[in-house]
Amino acid sequence: MASTRQGRSPSACGAAQASLDEAWDYVKDRQAFGRPVGQFQGVSFPLAEGESTLEMIRAAKALGVRVSLLPRILEVVGSSVEHDNLQG
Repeated sequence: MASTRQGRSPSACGAAQASLDEAWDYVKDRQAFGRPVGQFQGVSFPLAEGESTLEMIRAAKALGVRVSLLPRILEVVGSSVEHDNLQG
């Protein structure tokens, strides 16, 4: 089963990147209050976070990190980012 998950990971990353690319294109074109919605933090920040997460997954895969460890890595990194934001 683990080898099956390893094989699906590149296609999942590709699908996630395609979704993010489409979302970025949409928020650049869609207007609200006279400007593109991509200029609003509530729209652009989650997309940027998705890009960062996807890049971290790619880097982990390149380093040979097991797919089963990625959720825990994301949890730890996410909690440290939230902690840093609360301290600031």
